[in-house]
Amino acid sequence: MRATLIAESIHVTPEDLLLIPDSGTTRVVQDYRYKRTGNGRIFRYGEYTLNPGEAWKGSDEPTLLQKAEHHLRHGKKYSYYDYSFRLISAWALGVVVLASPLVLAWLRRKNKRHMNSRTVA
Repeated sequence: MRATLIAESIHVTPEDLLLIPDSGTTRVVQDYRYKRTGNGRIFRYGEYTLNPGEAWKGSDEPTLLQKAEHHLRHGKKYSYYDYSFRLISAWALGVVVLASPLVLAWLRRKNKRHMNSRTVA
């Protein structure tokens, strides 16, 4: 996707001016520059915390790159779905609830045919 940006003027602010005030709290960063794919696995982002006044980590941070590589080798595949007991129970209950009316209708029809064949003879 390409876009062309046309501006009539550009206003440059001094580098030491903070446009977003520092809140003084630690922040959890999800850095999508570390997104990697391979071997049927996806490492979505590198996660780290920033203390007040601390700079962003670079795109070549060794610990985050190591986490990404480890996940690509040993992490869950993106096609993996964890089938829990609750999920299996819910599906089984749903099948029973939905299949019961069908079985009852089939039995009624079968009995009706059986009764009709008795009275005809």
